[in-house]
This record gives sequence, C-alpha cells and structure tokens, in this order.
Amino acid sequence: MSNFQLAGIVLFFVGLVLFTVGGLIHLANHPKSWDSRLLNTNWSWRPRAPVWDLKAYDWSMFTYSKSRWWCLIGYPIGLAGFVLLVISTFPLSFLALFVALGVVFFGVLSLVGEKRP
Repeated sequence: MSNFQLAGIVLFFVGLVLFTVGGLIHLANHPKSWDSRLLNTNWSWRPRAPVWDLKAYDWSMFTYSKSRWWCLIGYPIGLAGFVLLVISTFPLSFLALFVALGVVFFGVLSLVGEKRP
C-alpha cells in the first residue's frame, strides 16, 4: 500500500465520520424530512412526484444551522479522499478508458431519452 492510498483511506473515513455526524444531527432535529423523501419509496411504475424537489429540502443537512458545518466540511474531505484513493489505486490508462466509456454511455442514454414520446 502506498502513502497516497493510506492518505486517501484516512481522508475518506474522516470525511465520512464528519458527514455522518452532521446527518445524524439533522435526523435528530428533523425526522419528518427524512421520512418523507428518503425512507418512503414508491415501487410501482406509475408516474410520481420528483424525489429531488426543493420544498422537501427546506431543512436540508447543508442549510440547517446545527448540521451545516459538519456536512460542509465532511463532504469535500471524504470526496477528496475517495478521489485520491481511486487515482492512486488504478493506472491512469484504466481511469481514462473508464471515464470515456461512461461519457459515451450517458451521452447515448441522453440522446435516446430525448427521442422518446
């Protein structure tokens, strides 16, 4: 294991712990916002209201005063640790191929989605 992998793992877990603390603070103070959007799912094929509407996230983890800084600090630290871990683990040629295939896949998916009636 290289030093970059170790640093990535440490940063990822530090960010994960901070973000989890912020999420639990928000959950303790606003349990209904979690129930309405994240825990209730509609498993049928009927059209439904979009999951990511702004009204449901008026009291989001990133805007609530008690959990805001936990989440705003933990999220970028965890993301930086994850990116550092991925970059130091896989060769750059594999990452370039993986990103290119993802771009092609989602590009085709968006073109197909626009042509549907």
